[in-house]
Amino acid sequence: MNRNIKFISGYGDRQYVEGAKKIEPYGYVMKPFDEKEVRAFIEIALHKRQLELKLRKAHEELQEVNRELELEIADRKMAEESLLESEGKYKQLLNHAPAGIYEVEEMVFEAIQAMLERLSYRVIMAESGKAAVRIAETFDGQIDLALLDIKMPDIDGADVYPLLMKARPQLKVIVFSGYSIDGPAQAILDAGAEGFIQKPFSFTELSQKVKEVLEGK
Repeated sequence: MNRNIKFISGYGDRQYVEGAKKIEPYGYVMKPFDEKEVRAFIEIALHKRQLELKLRKAHEELQEVNRELELEIADRKMAEESLLESEGKYKQLLNHAPAGIYEVEEMVFEAIQAMLERLSYRVIMAESGKAAVRIAETFDGQIDLALLDIKMPDIDGADVYPLLMKARPQLKVIVFSGYSIDGPAQAILDAGAEGFIQKPFSFTELSQKVKEVLEGK
């Protein structure tokens, strides 16, 4: 129970006063006292009470913030664990693909999507070259960046790139491939693509490359 306690006494004994202070009153005044002293005493007591209420409220708010931070940290930890699992599956798929064949299968798509969403990007996935061109031509909204694979199930990236640029001339493109930058990837870069990243790539490598291209570095 919260109570406002004022201690008033006619005793001046130091031990008595110190004992009274232990009950933590908002103030004390010794008799005899005049009106000014009582008024000052009451003002001080009320001021202490207001400060106490403010401190209590601030403490409760801080506790609430700490609880929210703990929940956010737990959520992030779960997201990072899920991301690492997806990234591991992604690398495993690419490392065990037949030589010379790097078709982006459903699980690889999901892993790349998880990486990008972890970076707070909105992702639109296209399962083929034709689907990518169709999205570029019909999507009613802004598309800032495209990740273009060299090898797709229906059309090579080199053939998709000019169609993407025709539909969206301001679109930035990062080419990715299991092969080195020499060859088809370099041809798309020479045509105007802004960046290249070689598979398998890590979350950090993808994050840095996307940031680099979007910021025009």
